Amino acid sequence: MTQRFFFDLTDGLTTIRDDVGVVVDSLNEAVKQAEEVLQEMRFGNELSSRDERWTLSIRDAVGETLMLLSVAPPDPPAEMAS
Repeated sequence: MTQRFFFDLTDGLTTIRDDVGVVVDSLNEAVKQAEEVLQEMRFGNELSSRDERWTLSIRDAVGETLMLLSVAPPDPPAEMAS
């Protein structure tokens, strides 16, 4: 059964609410789409490379936060960091 999920960005003080959302089959699919959007924003330089203050929350149609994702990209593996 499809559901509507919303992606909000917040830094703890400011929240940018998603009023449109996406309709997908599951929370897992919503997480995949959210991660793709964050990746596109990073490649498009819309996010600083280490902006750890911001998180993306995924909420359902009744407003319950279901998951939080860090906006900062993950650290590279140790062998790539040197």
